[in-house]
Amino acid sequence: MAPFHRTGRGDGIRILDGISCLCHCTGSGRTQSTVREAEMRRLLGLALLVAIAFHQVSASAREVKIPAGTIVVVQTLRAISSESASADELVELQVAADVFVQGVRVIAAGAPASGAIDELEASEMLGQEGRIAISINSAQAVDGTNVPLTGRLSSRGGDEMTGTVVGAIFCPLFLLNKGGEASIASGAQGRGIVIGEAYINVPGA
Repeated sequence: MAPFHRTGRGDGIRILDGISCLCHCTGSGRTQSTVREAEMRRLLGLALLVAIAFHQVSASAREVKIPAGTIVVVQTLRAISSESASADELVELQVAADVFVQGVRVIAAGAPASGAIDELEASEMLGQEGRIAISINSAQAVDGTNVPLTGRLSSRGGDEMTGTVVGAIFCPLFLLNKGGEASIASGAQGRGIVIGEAYINVPGA
């Protein structure tokens, strides 16, 4: 028969401490698991809300075709002169009026448009006039799509060649006479024409 060892008070305290630690560790593990599950449920809920919102936006958007040949009126935002402009310089334009296709607004007034200087000639002696032209390249649709355009805004200075040549017969100083500079005023309007067909998504159409 094995000898009986009496359990002292200190041994009892150690046993109680061990049980308390085991309960604490088990409870902590359950708490951490519960927190992870709650976090997963929260993330899944957010993902579901995002998916629902995306579906609603997609369902409310409608694809609209902008036919080739559709006219888009644009305007300049600043004055441009043949004296100070540079060849191939990019020019910021703005859509001057709403564009509708089958009752749906596809390009809004005030939307950005773009162009570039594609012809430039400064005035010279003998009354040669200046020339300037801006190519109309694109306009932004309501969904942000840049719709390709073709068109031009152009200007030429006053032609003084005839009067200058006649005057030069009597006074050579007339040879120093310069022709007028060409300029396009701020707010000048021109027509851009849609190249080919363009497809855009119109929200709420």
